[in-house]
Amino acid sequence: MAYSRAQKHDRSWIHNVAINLEEALYDQGKMAEREALCRKMVSESTEEYGGEHERTLGWLQSLSSSLREQDKYMEAEAVMRKVWEIRKRTLGENHRKTLKSARRLSLCIEDGGESEALCRQILDRRENHLGRNDADTVESYEDL
Repeated sequence: MAYSRAQKHDRSWIHNVAINLEEALYDQGKMAEREALCRKMVSESTEEYGGEHERTLGWLQSLSSSLREQDKYMEAEAVMRKVWEIRKRTLGENHRKTLKSARRLSLCIEDGGESEALCRQILDRRENHLGRNDADTVESYEDL
């Protein structure tokens, strides 16, 4: 669908308002409402930009977080695994966003063994590609 310049500005504004609303719902602990908003924005973003666009992946990530906060671990894991797989394929395994997605996936995984193995893999990649003193690498040390 082709949008005029004004329509694109309006859609960007709506996206920014939705982000602010999502953050406010999180701060207020309104996870069911946050989940509903995230699902709506995933749908709209997928329709407008496609399922692998960064904006869509960001909304999927927020959806996963909302599900995890409601103890819906299996669904949160499935959503986050999807984001991680897309980023591995499109950005590469060592990209900062891919590694952040892997970390978020590790938070969703109920199986402690798989979670620890993933955390160790993330730490190894971050040490090799970002350095030992990078904030993300330090975060990986803390996760273990």
